[in-house]
Amino acid sequence: MKKYPVIAVAVILKYKDRVLLLKHNNGALKFPGGKMKLGESILETLGRELKEELDYTLKKEPELFSVFNYISKNKQEHAVFLDFIYPLSRKPKFSSPEGLEAIWLTEKEIIANNITEDREFLKRIFKYKRNSKTSSFRKRLKSNLFLV
Repeated sequence: MKKYPVIAVAVILKYKDRVLLLKHNNGALKFPGGKMKLGESILETLGRELKEELDYTLKKEPELFSVFNYISKNKQEHAVFLDFIYPLSRKPKFSSPEGLEAIWLTEKEIIANNITEDREFLKRIFKYKRNSKTSSFRKRLKSNLFLV
């Protein structure tokens, strides 16, 4: 059993009415992202994973979209998932160094293919509009740090 939770990050790349999912060798469809390595910041992890999976670099900082804390029933597995969202004004062409297939799907296509059962999460993604007044993740993180 691990002593500490796994921390994973993902970014929801949204272009018009579609989001990008990556098809992995095992057939799983996932948002770009992955596990944090020791010594990395959250945004460094996200940047590394985007480079590894898509050879892509974000132009601006993504907005924190959701945090999910998973603990298995037997308490043997624990993971924290940080999801970011990043709206795109144009659809980039991706070339995956890892050989992953980039697939752009609508909300209806995600539902029709049973990719997730979490309809509320999907609704939030597809209703999302970037708020120009939203503070950056770094600023929000700094304001939420407390010295104990």
